[in-house]
Amino acid sequence: YPNYPEFVILSNRLTCFLHLLTSLTSRLLSCSTRLGLAGRSTLLFKMSIQHIHGQWGESVALDYLIKSGLKILEQNWRYKRAEIDLIAMDDQILVFIEVKTRAYKDFGLPEVMVNKRKQRLVIDAALAYMRSIGHEWEIRFDIIAILGTPASTPEISHFRDAFFPGLDYF
Repeated sequence: YPNYPEFVILSNRLTCFLHLLTSLTSRLLSCSTRLGLAGRSTLLFKMSIQHIHGQWGESVALDYLIKSGLKILEQNWRYKRAEIDLIAMDDQILVFIEVKTRAYKDFGLPEVMVNKRKQRLVIDAALAYMRSIGHEWEIRFDIIAILGTPASTPEISHFRDAFFPGLDYF
């Protein structure tokens, strides 16, 4: 991100847009509930709210990582059924980052949502990425947990070396 100030401006504009979109989607969901519309339309509204909130969390994490000095290599890198939210370099360490976002901690903290199955998917995708670029050096798996909404100041927790494949994995 050579033009960092321009990126911050775009990031702030994206955050404002996502907040507006979240607000409108929430209002539509409320109206459809009052009108007695259930089923697919309501499910789509809920899914879009979650998707928008997740995108907002990833933009917050991206901004945090850039300010922390990591060099971002990839966003939303896909391999088969897995997706790695962010891939970055921290000096000579290749870092694979899973971002989890929650509006509230009523149903658990965001970082708890990275279960063994999700870890395995991320590890599989990470190994494929390493093969694709020929990386054979140090790696790390991090989790960034975002707690909050676009209307509030997010609480960011960065768990370095959150998980790692055991020797039995290979």
